Amino acid sequence: FLKEHPDSPQSSSMLNLLVIDTLSIGGYDPGRVVELLEKMARLRTKGGDLTGLFLVEDYYLPHHLSPESAWQVLARTRQALEASGQLRWKRGDFLGQPWNGTGDLASHLLLDEGRVLLEQKDYAAALNKLRASQARREKQGTLLSLRDPAKGTVRYLPAQASDLSWLHLSMAEAYAGLGNRAAALGQLEWVRGTGTPSELFDERS
Repeated sequence: FLKEHPDSPQSSSMLNLLVIDTLSIGGYDPGRVVELLEKMARLRTKGGDLTGLFLVEDYYLPHHLSPESAWQVLARTRQALEASGQLRWKRGDFLGQPWNGTGDLASHLLLDEGRVLLEQKDYAAALNKLRASQARREKQGTLLSLRDPAKGTVRYLPAQASDLSWLHLSMAEAYAGLGNRAAALGQLEWVRGTGTPSELFDERS
């Protein structure tokens, strides 16, 4: 179908089915899957500029596919989002928000970039991205917090949100990779008791 109808509006759906079926049978060629994902990333689909985020989160990261390819997909995604002004959106500006969790689109992209850098074992660069994602959430007031009205101090608390669990687990992994065991354990404390988003998360933690 793809060979006979290269310009079909169904191409993205066909590629997605190929990826899903290939991953489900086992013994697949990772390079072939990456090739299909890169084709999907180049298509203008109903996901628009956000397609790259879906591909990285649904396929690249869970299946440990080429982090170099995943980074290129995210780089093109960032470029497109910057050009369209979407990274300036606040969390409530996009009623059809396709991601689940805290923070705005820029926070979400930073988290994904940090996770891909972890796959590349670039722990310092990953930690910088993850800290930037956390700082945006704190500034926006999207993290659960307590404020002392007299002293003006703020204490941030763990919250049961999928992306926050991934943020803190990823920060723990980055700190561990940099040899800072105490900081890694401190990040894992944020996750304890808040619930976990998936079996993949349990396995990684």
